[in-house]
Amino acid sequence: MKDSPLLIPDRVDAVVCGGGPAGSTFAALLSRKGYRVVLFERERFPRFHIGESLLPWNVPLLQRIGVLDGLQRNGAQVKLGARFYHQGTDRVRPVRFVNGLDANYPSAFQVKRADFDKMLLDNARDAGADVFEESRVEEVLFSEDGKRACGVKRSTIPSRKPRLKMNAPAVTCRWRGITRNRAARSARCSRILPRRRTTTRIAKHWTACRARSVIR
Repeated sequence: MKDSPLLIPDRVDAVVCGGGPAGSTFAALLSRKGYRVVLFERERFPRFHIGESLLPWNVPLLQRIGVLDGLQRNGAQVKLGARFYHQGTDRVRPVRFVNGLDANYPSAFQVKRADFDKMLLDNARDAGADVFEESRVEEVLFSEDGKRACGVKRSTIPSRKPRLKMNAPAVTCRWRGITRNRAARSARCSRILPRRRTTTRIAKHWTACRARSVIR
């Protein structure tokens, strides 16, 4: 595994904010295309995180970025499906992945996120990304017209100006950057759903419902 660099390069092609699965995967893929990538992660890995359940379509992506064999060697629990219990009733809904849209991927994995996320972050390092842990991005810098994200700022280092900025937790990006309006919407969501130190996961499932947008 490549060691973390001591100095941030003067010129980079992309800055990735967040070293979770989305950020580390993006950094690894972009680095292998020959781009100079810097990844900032505010915590030191491994660290506890919830979200242990992977799905079958994660498998070809794990294979693409080169970590599937390592995951299997480390004894990750193979998961063939799931079972949903309906609160207040005796109804149980089993789901077998082999009966899904693509039978080529009949199983997935149950993982320990601390180990899994560290494996992905180390893979990004090995692919060529410069990874800085315990490094918090304080601000995204925009061009003068406000239409393009052109850099990031941390409280302890000079600003950098990448050609691309990705907000890893959102798992969406544009090659030409993000707009200020989109960033403002993200900020509003952050105020509505602030980050808390207590980690909680709440899930609910419905059947026979029509999908519609609930975000204005």
